Amino acid sequence: MKKSVLRGLAGVAVVGLAVALAACSTPKPVATGSELHIWTMFPVTPMADVSQVGAGVKAGAAAINAAGGLGKQHHKLVVKECKTDFSPQSEIQCAQQASDDALSIAFVSPLQISGGDAVDKVLQDGELPVINSNPNTPEALKSPVQFPIAQDVFNLSMCTVMGAKASGAKSVAYGIVTNPGTVASAERAVALAGKNGVESLGVVEAPLSTTDIAPFLQQAVDLKPELLVPSLSPMLMAGWLSGLPNSGFTGASCVTDELAPYQVLVGLGAAAKDIYMVGSYPEYTWDYPLLKQFNADAAAEAATGDKYAATAPGNSPMSILRGWLGTYVLQQAVANVEGDTLDRATLLAALNKTTVTFGEGNPIVPIDFSKPNPDPEIARLFNTSTILKVWNPDTKTIDQTKVGPMDASQLK
Repeated sequence: MKKSVLRGLAGVAVVGLAVALAACSTPKPVATGSELHIWTMFPVTPMADVSQVGAGVKAGAAAINAAGGLGKQHHKLVVKECKTDFSPQSEIQCAQQASDDALSIAFVSPLQISGGDAVDKVLQDGELPVINSNPNTPEALKSPVQFPIAQDVFNLSMCTVMGAKASGAKSVAYGIVTNPGTVASAERAVALAGKNGVESLGVVEAPLSTTDIAPFLQQAVDLKPELLVPSLSPMLMAGWLSGLPNSGFTGASCVTDELAPYQVLVGLGAAAKDIYMVGSYPEYTWDYPLLKQFNADAAAEAATGDKYAATAPGNSPMSILRGWLGTYVLQQAVANVEGDTLDRATLLAALNKTTVTFGEGNPIVPIDFSKPNPDPEIARLFNTSTILKVWNPDTKTIDQTKVGPMDASQLK
């Protein structure tokens, strides 16, 4: 009896060991196919370093490679980062490099500031899909290669309407840097303000070369608005927000979420009250499955030594998310590629029939790239929904508000 039991136990042990060895010997999926490139672009200057965008793209690409690569041929994705200096020439050069690269299949999450339609023309000529872009100039907003999942052109308008609704403000003033996209956005916001019960008191414009924003802040405050809406680089935004407590301003502010430096908000302490933010994405700390996936991928990239991928509050994590979401969209589009060949032509065709979904409960609505915006002037803005957030100086967090989400189509 004892021998029978021992033999039985031995048999179980052998089977268990065999299963364990089989599990250990099962190869993890890897990117075994040929190499393909995706390019991204962002500014790196003494005034602004947005390398977090590139880190987000690399985090997403690494996750795709680790899961077996991209597409039916399990291509290995290689990220090419192009750094600009805010000048149109530098952005055009980046677009040209991406277009000329024979292995390039997409321009992913590029952060374009000043190149405007000249950049888009290069990308159109190269028939290179631009995924999770930020088009804000006339031709780019109609370009067949642009596939944004968010919008920037209505941020000043949404800040005006949603910020005023949340704060009760009846008047607004704007502070912007002078570049074509921002000027156009400000003009649009001024036109919409009055129609939505908010009096526009003026737009203060600072040259793109500005290093000291204080005089321009004071000009805006002297207009005596109840709501201030600035659109500036992160460095200038830091100076603007830091200067508010000593400017005599007592009203509310509304800014684009990616442009509000966390350290500055924390440093303002109790003075950082009534600071609202608009954005197309939920805050990276909010509790959605999509964001858990993002945080895991970003942590894996940070573990390789990429300091820009760390989602610490002071490291511009929303810029990391912007970069990562481009690869998230890329992966869904590639699933719709017909045939075995994956290149920029087949990807472009697939994008045009892709509906991107973002998971359960997520405030980002599904985006159908086969249905352009009904307004032909902004045909490539597939998603104009905006989320209003608010800075909480007590918990040092960015929280949800009771206003919105709101779609730009709801503006009067």
